[in-house]
Amino acid sequence: MAYFTSYYARSRAFDPSRFLLVSISRGVPAGWFGYHVWEFAPSSSILYQYRDTRDDATYMLRYKNEVLNNRDILSILRRIQMAANGRDIVFMCFEGPDKFCHRHLLAAYLNFHYNLGVSEFQFS
Repeated sequence: MAYFTSYYARSRAFDPSRFLLVSISRGVPAGWFGYHVWEFAPSSSILYQYRDTRDDATYMLRYKNEVLNNRDILSILRRIQMAANGRDIVFMCFEGPDKFCHRHLLAAYLNFHYNLGVSEFQFS
């Protein structure tokens, strides 16, 4: 089982027999067909502050302290792994691969604390 990140605009490119797409955003696009894990979504407060300030450092600190450090990460991962049933897992959000996004923060956190090897999915 491998772990990736990607964005909703590319969600139809993933074969559901090989990948479990996991939404980690507060909302999902119309027609979303994947799995949703609200525990990894940033709070409205974090999003509104970022919208108003565009302060990446504050966003990163708040996301780590208010979201990641306040969750039972292993329990959430086990639940996702059970839903995946052997498929690769793709954490999904709205922003494109080169844009600032919490999915990159989640990937770095999971790699540092759990050595999962999460990377942005590379389309050929």
